[in-house]
Amino acid sequence: MDSNNLQHVREHRTALNQLINTATQQFLLLSGLKPGMKVLDVGCGLGFMSFWIAEIVGPEGSVTALESNDDYLNIAKEIAAEESLDNITFAKMSVGELAAQKENYDFVYTRFFMLRFQNPIEIIQLIHDALKEKGIFASESIILGREYCYPHSDAYDKWRQLNAALCSAQGKDPQTGMKMYNLMQEAKFDIAYTKLLQPVLTKHTQRQHLIYNDLQEHIPDLVEKKLADENSLAELAQDLKMLIDDPEVFMVYSQTCHLAGIKP
Repeated sequence: MDSNNLQHVREHRTALNQLINTATQQFLLLSGLKPGMKVLDVGCGLGFMSFWIAEIVGPEGSVTALESNDDYLNIAKEIAAEESLDNITFAKMSVGELAAQKENYDFVYTRFFMLRFQNPIEIIQLIHDALKEKGIFASESIILGREYCYPHSDAYDKWRQLNAALCSAQGKDPQTGMKMYNLMQEAKFDIAYTKLLQPVLTKHTQRQHLIYNDLQEHIPDLVEKKLADENSLAELAQDLKMLIDDPEVFMVYSQTCHLAGIKP
């Protein structure tokens, strides 16, 4: 990944974290995260939540953070070193790596990771295997296509439709968050906590990174998948720019399902 794209990813993830992290932290604490736990963070990205979890579990606990993207891992390792967090271990993730984590952890966490899979039940079962008895699996799973704004905007509708369509075209399931409740039950988890979150984009920087820049970054993929042409996407980008610059527009982002289950 070139430096410009990596910077865009970092800005996007930072904006997303600022938008939802308070709710995420509350969710994890309500799910049972506490000091001394041995935690597995699957698909940790840039490690933002891994760092916070490491602070919560403290020196008597530990965090193993798995990620498949080398660039993300390098950033996460750099930040951990800067923050002197020595109870985190970062590792390159594969399904085999996850399968090796047998009955090792008190708590497993994923954020938006299940979206990567058309049928994530295999991964959920591996997570089940990685937990000790009475271990907790806490998952944040996004639901694409439910975004909206008021007053109504055709441009915003088009953006959300293209976002969900691209997800499907890439072999992912934009409705993963809706299915996690049933999938976790199928994997023999006892559901302990569930809540639906849908944040409002009140800051211009959030709108810029999560809506406008998001579209710009996906234009090559949208064209490649023949979901839109460059001219129509350029027009859409201009319309979105006007929309996000209007402070009177009530703009609502994607839904996220917070779900925690206990291994019997």
